[in-house]
Amino acid sequence: MSVIMQDDFTGTTIDTAKWNITAPDNRFSQNNAFIITNPHTTSLTAWANTLDSVSNVSSGVAVVQSNMDWGLQSNNPNLNGIGLWKNSSNWIMLFTGGASNNEFRLIEYVGGSTLYDLNTGITNGNDVKIWTDGSTIKAYYWNGSAWVQMGITKTGSLGYNLQARIVLYNDNNAYNSANTATFDNLYFSNEDYSTHYPASSAPANTNFFQMFFFK
Repeated sequence: MSVIMQDDFTGTTIDTAKWNITAPDNRFSQNNAFIITNPHTTSLTAWANTLDSVSNVSSGVAVVQSNMDWGLQSNNPNLNGIGLWKNSSNWIMLFTGGASNNEFRLIEYVGGSTLYDLNTGITNGNDVKIWTDGSTIKAYYWNGSAWVQMGITKTGSLGYNLQARIVLYNDNNAYNSANTATFDNLYFSNEDYSTHYPASSAPANTNFFQMFFFK
C-alpha cells in the first residue's frame, strides 16, 4: 500500500476523519472540489485558515499530490497552497501566484529560514507533487505523460510527523478581489510513484499506517 490518505472532495462536506480544519474566517468550502475563497481583509494572520491531514508520515518518504487551479489575480498577497507541513519552521508549499500570477511558486522553509523560493514558470491547472525523503526535497508537475521536476533538488530535512496541508496563507496585505483556488484528487503517500496516480487507494481509517509504518 502506498497511499496513506486520498480525497476527491466529493459532496459538500469536508471529511473530518481525514482532515483537521482551522478556518476561523470560513474561507473553505467543498462542492465536488475543495475551494478556498480569498478575503477582502487585512485582518487575517499567517496560517489562520488551514486543512491538515489527520494522518502523518513518521519516517522514510513523504509525498503529497493534488490538482490545483485558480483565477488570474492582479495582486497576490493572499497565497493559497498545498504542501507538506511539520510546523511553522519546517514546511514545503506550492502556492498560487508567482511572478506572473498564474504560475506556481515553490517555497521550502527549513529550520526557520527559506531554503528555496522559486517562481516555477509552470501555470495553474496542473497536477503537482511535493516529495521529501528526510534529506532532500523535490517538486514536480504532471506534463500529461510523466512527472517533470520544477526547479532543482535541495538538501534539507523537515523532520518527521509530516502532514499534508492545504492553506490560505495571508501576509496581512490588502486584497481587492475574492477569487477562488480549487483543489482536487489529493493523495498523501509514504512511497514515491512514477504514474499519474498512486497504484492503491487508502482505507477510511489510516491508523494502521501510523502504527506499522517503520523503516
